[in-house]
Amino acid sequence: MVYLDNAATTPPCKAAIDKINEMLTKNFANASSLHKAGFYAEEEVNKTRKLLASAIGAGDDEIIFTSGGTESNNIAILGAAYANKKRGNRVITTDSEHPSVLNCFKNLEKQGYDVVYLPYKDGSLDIEKLRNSINSDKY
Repeated sequence: MVYLDNAATTPPCKAAIDKINEMLTKNFANASSLHKAGFYAEEEVNKTRKLLASAIGAGDDEIIFTSGGTESNNIAILGAAYANKKRGNRVITTDSEHPSVLNCFKNLEKQGYDVVYLPYKDGSLDIEKLRNSINSDKY
């Protein structure tokens, strides 16, 4: 089979399938539980967190596991906007983002943020429009 939709999902490699199988059949406990099986699950989560952090040069505390892309997009976009509110309320995105991204920006608009949606066509962005959208207005 030739699979060409890797933007949506990618078939996992055998090592990932084996690890998922192990966790689903042998180490499936809630990592927050206070019993032995929970401690083993927590140990696996912490090992994985350290491995990922090391691979990208991050601290263990910078690795956050989420339930999926939508939750991750919400945390990243809304978190960045809220953390930088004192620097200004303009945020810039493109008009062709995934709905989970666009919905974050629509939410920010409802909260009074100045959201700029730049056109994105044929795989390119007009850099001049981006430059013109950047400003130093605080509010």
